Order: sequence, then structure tokens, then C-alpha cells
Amino acid sequence: MVVERGNTAIMVDYIKEYADVDVFEVKPVVTYPEGYQDCIEYVTEEINRNDRPAYVGDITNINDYDVVFIGGPIWWARPPMILRSFIEAHPELAGKRLVPFGTHGGSGVSSYPSMLKEYFPNATIFEELGISGASVRNQSSKTAVENWLKKLGLHRASTDIQDIESDQGSCRYNVYTLDGKNVAQDAFNLDGIAPGIYIINGKKTIIK
Repeated sequence: MVVERGNTAIMVDYIKEYADVDVFEVKPVVTYPEGYQDCIEYVTEEINRNDRPAYVGDITNINDYDVVFIGGPIWWARPPMILRSFIEAHPELAGKRLVPFGTHGGSGVSSYPSMLKEYFPNATIFEELGISGASVRNQSSKTAVENWLKKLGLHRASTDIQDIESDQGSCRYNVYTLDGKNVAQDAFNLDGIAPGIYIINGKKTIIK
């Protein structure tokens, strides 16, 4: 069976809807077989040979971006080998904030941040999001992408910075650093949190 639009492409559509992003699709020079079994055999051979497949075109202005999303499908519990081709061609990614994401058949996408840490051990790597290919077309998956982007402060509605002084009122706070680390969950106040810029309840916020 050939789907009209791939699972990861649909997830990218959701990201584009909620965040200000430009998209570069890493397309192989030699296209993958359309038949499922043929594709599985082809991909298995790529992995066994440790291939670095060639891809069409390239990005010449990565230095213009501070945050870079890197994602794709999961094949045999790992990202496609062609993504290694792309990453190895762009060592300048080491200076970026990297956002891993992907679609999978049940194994999750933890291999994406693992791969990025392998290449860029000192880079800031945000919390990943993985969505099952079986559910990516559901509204719940679209909502999951929206909430994830808000949590990371990358949703276009989170770009305005607000100030929080010592009087915080009575609401509860979920606080994350700009690289996605949770520092407070359902907190009644922000006492003990160092001054700086955080993502608080989905908004980029300055604590003074």
C-alpha cells in the first residue's frame, strides 16, 4: 500500500501550523522502493552496510537559525541512515538548539535524541516528541504537537515575553527551561527559581 502523504510529513504539517518554521525535506537521490517488503529489505541492507545515502539539494543557511527541528520516521528502532548523511554534512548544527521528533510503529523516538547527542554532545537538545504512525492522523496527535510546542516555548503564541514579579497570585505553575527541562510542576509559587527566562504555563516568561 502506498499512502498519499507519509506519517512524518503529516507531523511536520502540524508543526508548521503552530510554529514559525522553514522546512527542508531530506530526499534520497535513489528513491526507496514503494512495496513494503521491498522497502524493508532495502532499508535493512542500508543499515547492515552502514550506508550514507546521497540526498537531493541541501541547506546553505543553517547559521541563520537558532533552533533546528530534526526528525523523521523510525526504521528498525533507529532513524534512517540518510539522516546521518545530512547531519555529518552539517557540523554547524553543534551550535544550535536541536528539537528531535518523529513517527514510529511502537518503538518510540528516543533514538533521535540519542543520535543527536552522539554527534553533538555539547548541544542543547530539547525534549523529543514521538507519535505513532497509526494515530498521527487523529486530532489527538495534532493537539499533542501543539502542546509540545507550547511546553518548549516554540509555539508561535509563546513568542511574546511577559514579566513575573514576586506577587504571583494563586494559580499553579509548570516551569521549563528554554531547553525543555522541567524545573517546577504544579507549583503554587515560583519561590526558589533563579532569575531568568523560562517557559511558564506555555508562555516565555522573565523571572526577576
